[in-house]
Amino acid sequence: MTRQEQALRSRQKIIDTAMLLIEEKGYSSVTIKDICEKAELSIGAFYHYFSNIAEVLFSFYNQYDSILEEGLKERGFERWQDEADYLCRTYLELMVKNGWQVSAAVISSQFRIEDKYLYREERFLNRRLTEVIERGKACGDIGDDEETEELCWWLLRSVRGAIFDWVMHDGKTDLMATGVHDYSMVIGGMMK
Repeated sequence: MTRQEQALRSRQKIIDTAMLLIEEKGYSSVTIKDICEKAELSIGAFYHYFSNIAEVLFSFYNQYDSILEEGLKERGFERWQDEADYLCRTYLELMVKNGWQVSAAVISSQFRIEDKYLYREERFLNRRLTEVIERGKACGDIGDDEETEELCWWLLRSVRGAIFDWVMHDGKTDLMATGVHDYSMVIGGMMK
């Protein structure tokens, strides 16, 4: 194994271990020392890749966008609504897969850092939904009453709101049912 491959493995091991511990113990109970002990890496190795646990979360969350992007390469969507559904549904599925504690940690970390990753316009999910809505406007399904970016944020707020509600109920609600219902209502509301 090359040095670069080993470095990528160590970095990913930190991310995976942190997410496992957050799911087990909750974000506020996990320390860098806990992560390093469980991952069998030195604290120096942690700081080589990350400056804090919030950065680990950012990297983990960034992987969601990579999964969404890869998934799109395997699919072709004739209708913009189908792609919007795929993006929103997959986002919710990834949240369910990783558990409400991880989602809670991601939300919590956004309050603590200046760079709000969830709201970056250049983020893949945000860019792609903007493009999808533009396609809906171009084919005449969506009117020009609202700016494309505002419609994108409206859709994202519905998904994030469902996730927030799920987290606030300690994962005891049905995120998929609520989330799909909410974003479907938003998509329907966009249409002429």
